[in-house]
Amino acid sequence: MIAQQGAFDGATAPRWGYETSFWQFRRPAFWLFVITLVITGLDFLAQQMQMISVVPGAWLTTVILLVPYAVPVVAIIYFLDLYEHEPISILAAAVL
Repeated sequence: MIAQQGAFDGATAPRWGYETSFWQFRRPAFWLFVITLVITGLDFLAQQMQMISVVPGAWLTTVILLVPYAVPVVAIIYFLDLYEHEPISILAAAVL
């Protein structure tokens, strides 16, 4: 019997049960994410530097107040995923 080549051939079929990583250099979506992250990251840094130069104490206070919100979100994503725990690299990419 001859198997037909469909939309999911051996090169693109997902490998269920295997842990993946954030670093997927052959995927266009990875490079789109990296380019978007670099462009928005540079804009974010420019905005943060402007805020630090205006009122440094207020900026530090907002960063400190952000941590109690960020830690539970990451913990919920990591611990409540019952079927497949996400690798740390993907969690870090999601936080960025």
